[in-house]
Amino acid sequence: MREPIDLDWLDRFDSGLEGASPAAHNAAAEQLLGWADEPHEQDGAWPGDIVLRAAFQLSEAGDREGAVRQALRASDLGLSEGADPRAFATELLFQLDRPDEARSVSEDLRRSRPADPETYWTMASIWEVRSEARQALGWYNRGIALVEETEGPPADLGLLCSGRWRVRQSLGLDPDELDELGMGFEDAVAQHQDGEH
Repeated sequence: MREPIDLDWLDRFDSGLEGASPAAHNAAAEQLLGWADEPHEQDGAWPGDIVLRAAFQLSEAGDREGAVRQALRASDLGLSEGADPRAFATELLFQLDRPDEARSVSEDLRRSRPADPETYWTMASIWEVRSEARQALGWYNRGIALVEETEGPPADLGLLCSGRWRVRQSLGLDPDELDELGMGFEDAVAQHQDGEH
């Protein structure tokens, strides 16, 4: 019987592989998948959490195809926290030059109405990097609506509004109340960073 695995343990495991060879990343992915298939009753991490880390390791090893498969599997298994793994799968599919599949996964994810604001921020960022402002804006708006409906953390709202304002600027739109909130969040972050130096 292996030792229990929690998210901190997984972070340490990942850190130990920084700068490792593709073969080492591949071996780590196999090890993680084996652990995911043998849950420990005291695990703090869900099987989906462990499988998602395996997907990251496969990506680091250069096996993006395998990483997509495991990211989608992790989404089916569910995570204890964080962005839906379909966001990672979408990004990988774009990297593999499979845009139609990427858009299909993105649309499936949108329809499922994910419950974690991080998913919306991650998806918006993926579309923003691709200069698809309308798609990015849609994800930011849906994320903001979720945080407002659930009365989520102000930091989540600020981060989403900041991204929304960046995209709306690129579209030549005038600022509204949400954009002003995003600007205020950016100012607060900058002041905090200045205070740390």
